Amino acid sequence: MGRKNVLQHALDDSALAVRFKLGEQAVAAKIVDCHARLLAARGQRVRPPVDNKVLSSWNGLLLRVLAEAARVLDDETKASEYLILATRSANFLLNNLYAHGKLHRSWHEEKTTREVFLEDYAALILGLLELYQADFDNRW
Repeated sequence: MGRKNVLQHALDDSALAVRFKLGEQAVAAKIVDCHARLLAARGQRVRPPVDNKVLSSWNGLLLRVLAEAARVLDDETKASEYLILATRSANFLLNNLYAHGKLHRSWHEEKTTREVFLEDYAALILGLLELYQADFDNRW
């Protein structure tokens, strides 16, 4: 297994110039060249997979925060934006993760899982209650 390093630019360009007996412009050019070479090498690596599923619990908590922000912010423009986001989030959760009278834990590419946990219900309920307190719409 190879060595794992975290590269740092610990010295400024003038200190590097003195250390390597180069001009400051040469040091700056060398650093730019090294960054480009590192970026090219990084581009050759296999990228890790992305987990982009939607989880009921996490999104219920996000819904709660958005709705609370909409309720407590003094800036009406920002509050309105957060309320729109919270409403969109709630609609998505209720239309995609709450199907056939049952909540599902996750959603990905139009597919849901069969499993669900208490935390999923709790987070969604907290989010919907907070949204109700923000706009008093009975559907929540």
